[in-house]
Amino acid sequence: MNLCAGSRKLIFLILLTLFAVRVPGFLYAGGVSEERYGQARSLLRERNLEEEGRVENAREASRILRGLLEDFITQPDRSDSEIADVRMLLADALFQAKEYNASIEMLTQVMAFHPQRFDEAEQKIGVIRNVRSEYNTLLNSLLAELRKDPNDPDDPFDEEEALEIISRMESLFPDPDPGTARQIADNKARVKLAVDRGYRDRIIEQAHDLILQGEYLAAIDRYLTIDDIDEKGFYTRSFDLQREEFLATGPGDLYLNQVDNLLSSVTETSRSYISQADETGGSIGGFSGEFARIFPPDSSDALRASESGNFQVFLGGNQSGEAASEENTTAIGGENGAPATPENGQEPDENQPDIDVPGSARATAQLAGAYSGEEAVAALYENLSIQAALRERLVQSAQRSRELREIFPSNVSQANPGDDSEYLLYLQQFIHGPQQYDNEGIRGAAERYIREQKTRVFDLIIPRIQEYADQSDALYAAEEYAQVSQSLVPVQELSVLGFQIWRIYTEGSNALLSGLTPEVMEYVPPEDEISAGDILITLRRLAGRLGLASFALDYRDLEGLNPLSAQEALSAYNSGLDTLRSLDEFSRPFAASLDSLPGRLFEDIPEEISTRGVSAVEQHDSDRDRIASRLRTAVTGYFNDYLVFRQEDAPQRLAEAVDQIDVANRRLEGIEQDNGLIYYYPEDALQAYTDALDELENIVNISRDLNAQIDSSPDFVRNAAELRELQNVSSEVIEEARQEIDELEPKISIASRQVDEASDLLQDARFAEQETRSAIANSQYEQAQSQFDLMIESYDDSLAIQADADIRQERENLSDELGEEIGDLLVRISTDRKREALASAKESYDDGDYAPALNFLADAREYHEVISPDEPDPSIEYLEELIVAANSLAQERELSETDPLYPTVSSYLNLASSAVSRARAAAERGDDQTLRRNISSAESNLVSVTQLKPSNFQAELLRLELQRLQNPDDFQRYFNDQVDEIIQDVQEENTEPGQSLQQFREVSLTRLEALDEISPGNSRITSAIQQLEVDLGIRESPQEVANRNRSENLLSQARQFYTSASAAGSEQEAVNRLENALALAEDAQQVYPANLQAGNLIDDILYELGRPTTVSLSSVDSSLLEQATTDWYVNNQQVRARNIVDQLWQDEENRRYPPLRELREEIYISLGLPLN
Repeated sequence: MNLCAGSRKLIFLILLTLFAVRVPGFLYAGGVSEERYGQARSLLRERNLEEEGRVENAREASRILRGLLEDFITQPDRSDSEIADVRMLLADALFQAKEYNASIEMLTQVMAFHPQRFDEAEQKIGVIRNVRSEYNTLLNSLLAELRKDPNDPDDPFDEEEALEIISRMESLFPDPDPGTARQIADNKARVKLAVDRGYRDRIIEQAHDLILQGEYLAAIDRYLTIDDIDEKGFYTRSFDLQREEFLATGPGDLYLNQVDNLLSSVTETSRSYISQADETGGSIGGFSGEFARIFPPDSSDALRASESGNFQVFLGGNQSGEAASEENTTAIGGENGAPATPENGQEPDENQPDIDVPGSARATAQLAGAYSGEEAVAALYENLSIQAALRERLVQSAQRSRELREIFPSNVSQANPGDDSEYLLYLQQFIHGPQQYDNEGIRGAAERYIREQKTRVFDLIIPRIQEYADQSDALYAAEEYAQVSQSLVPVQELSVLGFQIWRIYTEGSNALLSGLTPEVMEYVPPEDEISAGDILITLRRLAGRLGLASFALDYRDLEGLNPLSAQEALSAYNSGLDTLRSLDEFSRPFAASLDSLPGRLFEDIPEEISTRGVSAVEQHDSDRDRIASRLRTAVTGYFNDYLVFRQEDAPQRLAEAVDQIDVANRRLEGIEQDNGLIYYYPEDALQAYTDALDELENIVNISRDLNAQIDSSPDFVRNAAELRELQNVSSEVIEEARQEIDELEPKISIASRQVDEASDLLQDARFAEQETRSAIANSQYEQAQSQFDLMIESYDDSLAIQADADIRQERENLSDELGEEIGDLLVRISTDRKREALASAKESYDDGDYAPALNFLADAREYHEVISPDEPDPSIEYLEELIVAANSLAQERELSETDPLYPTVSSYLNLASSAVSRARAAAERGDDQTLRRNISSAESNLVSVTQLKPSNFQAELLRLELQRLQNPDDFQRYFNDQVDEIIQDVQEENTEPGQSLQQFREVSLTRLEALDEISPGNSRITSAIQQLEVDLGIRESPQEVANRNRSENLLSQARQFYTSASAAGSEQEAVNRLENALALAEDAQQVYPANLQAGNLIDDILYELGRPTTVSLSSVDSSLLEQATTDWYVNNQQVRARNIVDQLWQDEENRRYPPLRELREEIYISLGLPLN
């Protein structure tokens, strides 16, 4: 609903008319109160003000009228109509101040206390409801606007309209209640959320369109910027959408720093990525030009390209011709096609490309700047590497945006569990990509761009690789063997280049290009595709060695050795291997069968050469095998001797180590003692485990070395039956030892941790000991007890982990020593505090503050239980009876807000009091009808009060006041009759049916005190009140006064004995005097329990005589008590728990330990057993 300014003004004038300030009659009577009323009324009648000024005037008027109302209510001469006028005017002021809830509350009071103004108040409440109705109409309009779609072309969401509605809602409630304020704030947030979502959607859609057009860099920029969309200039960057709302959730500083660091990294990296793209694109263009020049599309002769050496310069090499061919052959397959490794006696070529490391190929190895092609490749590698590194950083940032959003709820101080963040959602959508589009966002756009650049390069390289490979295949088919190796060189070089580009593209990324690896590496020459020239050279070597078929070697000396030690056996073994190795090296040219050559080359060899070659190889192999067989037999025997020497007694040592571990296991798992407790020894176990581990590792090393030597031996040695058996035994030893080691590691970890824990706890205990001593020295009992408990607990926890007789004795000694000192300190402090509590209780009782007095008394009882747990204090019991009686009477006489009947009784009392006030005013005016009506109302309410609270003092006073108003001339006679009647009833104990004597006396005392309040100084009333107080136990009787005097005499005698004890000639004489003093002091307390000084002296004497207090148990008893507690509360082992407690109870010292006393009491009560 839209209201123009004129309409709102008209409504305001109507409201002012309804809330017209009427002039009360008392205004003309003058006085300070009337001036304040007039001042407030004038403030409300000012019209020539703006709305803000009128509201301020109304607030000032409200302040004045609140004070005035408080004064009127407390002034008995103010009439009901005067109070009603002030309340009505205050309601008007609150309405004009737009404090509608307060105005309704005040009008409700008018309706409750001034029924004659009910209709007027109800009418004004209706006006306030109209204001709330206008607010609700605006709220519905706002909600309808918020439900609109921002992208609806016919009726889109209107941000300005929504904000205007909220502004009008705020003007209706400038100082709203918390619920309304929260509602307005929530809707403001919803409006801003709708606007921000619109901005977000436009950014995502525009970026999506750019990506579809292949404008990937522009898409990245679109995700970062917002100024062209945010026409109102609310934001400086897209990452600011919903940021204020995010900050309002209260993320911690650490979490916020992570978010800000992410935004800074994404922004900086994205800008760098866009900037770097210029360099990358330029380098690809330069590379394309050079590549086309050196490898033109019409280049159909790969051999010519190889011979020219241009491609090697282009790719960064400096070799050419045959040397280059030989080097590349070695790099791929090594001599005879075998991999070039140290194991086969060959070292890899230092100039060979390391294709496992991106950017390390020869293209970047020797940049001399002499040829533009080399520079083009170097620039391509460098710029693609930088672009890929920036892309990878963006990929990591995208993943980080998802992680930060996932952990968001656990880093918020105000959000409800499970709340998500709109702000973090936007960040994830901008950086990682929106869910509705695949591979978009800043990350996806960067990924698409670098993939496009890689494709540009591959579109150049792959066709050339295919072309040159086809030419190499043609050479094979044409049997041009001399040119095959050389023709494969450009294939290898271009394949390496392509592989490097692929590695740069894929390094560290999840976007692996399917099928790329076989596509690039397909044309790298196989290991056995060596040049025809190399094969012919091998054949010439073979022909030159055919005359050596009668090779022979003297091996008989080796067969005659008899080794007596591992060293001798090893020496014989190595000598035999050297001989075999020499034979192998000499025979290597003959060892290559023609079958090992590629089939196409084998077919081209002349038949004569093939026949001669095969015959020579067969003869050579026969002679070599015969000699080698004899040597192998001898070598195998020597190696077996050597291993037998080395194996030593590993199996026996293993068995001993296992036994040692079993013993350690028992120490770690615990050993049960005679008393049923289990002691643990992790320190002993740890040492045993460590020793066993060293032994096991030594056994494993010996056996593993033995097996390694077998495995590294030649096949003929390794496959010998005796060595296989030896290796099987060794392997079994290794397996069992390793199994023991694997099982040992967690045990060592457990034992080590337990040793450390026990040590730490022991240090804690000793530190707590020092703290305990310091606290005792400073008389700080709570601190001393706390540190003492911590010390005992730390000792027990340490011993529970690591048993140690010395530490256990140390614990017992400290427990006895410090426990006794703390016990003495506790008794001294408890004695002092008990005295203070009793004195405070007595003082509070004398002041009539019974509730605090009972609290002090409870404190005193608690302290006394520490001093003497088995003997009650007569002084405490006496004071409790006295205070309870007085408190009970006070609760019946005076109504307390804590009383459950307070709402009901106070309501009746207020109604009765108001009726009496109205009756008093009617009597003054001579209005008999009003007088009688109000007297009847008051009497009815007073009856309701006395039914619930018969001894209420205020009700009795009001009843007497009513009697005075009814018969003012005859009131004195009524007064005297009441006195006579009450005194006679008390003497005769004339109780009502169902009324106890205690209740009868309380009611009688209240009636007499009310009469005494009206007419003080009446001796008969005073005497009767004093006697009732004695009967009720709140005043001392004459007998108690006499007892008090006698108690003081006994106390004086006791003090004489107590004082003289310090001058006694012997310790026994001092004890006798203290015991005499104790007997007299106890008699003094028994005669008159209220004699607190007697109780104090008793405590002093008992302390001198030495009343021990137990504050801890021994470590063993402490463990048993803990077991009993667990059995009772957790394991439901009631009988066992009781047996343990009974066992501990046999020790007199233990009986004074509070936790044991409490557990025993609970067990015995639960089982129905007597506690004696």
